[in-house]
Amino acid sequence: MRSDKEGRSKLDPSLPAELVRFRTFASPFAKAPDEPEVFDHLQGRLRFKDITTFNDPFEARPQHKAAYSNAAEQRDAMVKYLTDIAPITGSKTARRRWAESQVTGQSQEQLVERLAAYAESRDQTGQMFVFCMMAPETVTSPMPWSLYGDSHRGVCIHFDANQLPIGLAFPVEYSDEYPTVLIPRTAQDDWIGVQNVLLRKASSWSFEKEYRVFRLMFADGTARDLFRKWEDNVAIADPKICTGVTLGSCMTPEVRERLVNWIRVNAPHVQIWQAKLHRSKYLLERDRIA
Repeated sequence: MRSDKEGRSKLDPSLPAELVRFRTFASPFAKAPDEPEVFDHLQGRLRFKDITTFNDPFEARPQHKAAYSNAAEQRDAMVKYLTDIAPITGSKTARRRWAESQVTGQSQEQLVERLAAYAESRDQTGQMFVFCMMAPETVTSPMPWSLYGDSHRGVCIHFDANQLPIGLAFPVEYSDEYPTVLIPRTAQDDWIGVQNVLLRKASSWSFEKEYRVFRLMFADGTARDLFRKWEDNVAIADPKICTGVTLGSCMTPEVRERLVNWIRVNAPHVQIWQAKLHRSKYLLERDRIA
């Protein structure tokens, strides 16, 4: 297994061979045309989205806790942290005086809340862009189709997990409680902090079996490039990173014909499958049609 400078194996054997993503296509309920995003995916153009725009208000919402139970040790850690990030110029002594002035007269709970808010501000953390997918077996599950595939009228796009940036995906973990981020954050391993913000969701979402590739845009304007070229927040991947598409069981014949014809002309390597209702179970089956 080969490691990269992002702290992740390029080709992680624990990943499924493919990951999938459900999208609407030619939906009469879409607020904006939804076909372009599907066409982009089918040609290896993957748009990452700001996690703060997701439809779940619990996203990226960890609980913050003091790193140390001893009040004096916690205060010292906060002063050191504030000294390092002090928004003033001058000597370290001057910055430490400023840091000490920030903690004077405040309870430990107040300090934790204040530093948590400061650490989460975009001026400090930048932005977090995410590309969401699911495990391949969800293609036969009715729930993702109903939620993300326009009530089975949309599509499920299949991606090769041996290609970048899909090969840099991490599984989401599910629980009934918020994950914990320690304050100051320097008391916690950076990767654990990232996991607790970007890769944790409520257990009620576990049916998604979600995987995420994420791109951090730092406050200084730099960003993780994931070994790809970018156009704004669109990663430019090999067009053959998309290996197939499953058409929803309720997609209209007119829309189906238009999409199939487009794929044959513009992405002939993409396999095309048709979803259909299982005859005896609350599941879907698929037939290869191209």
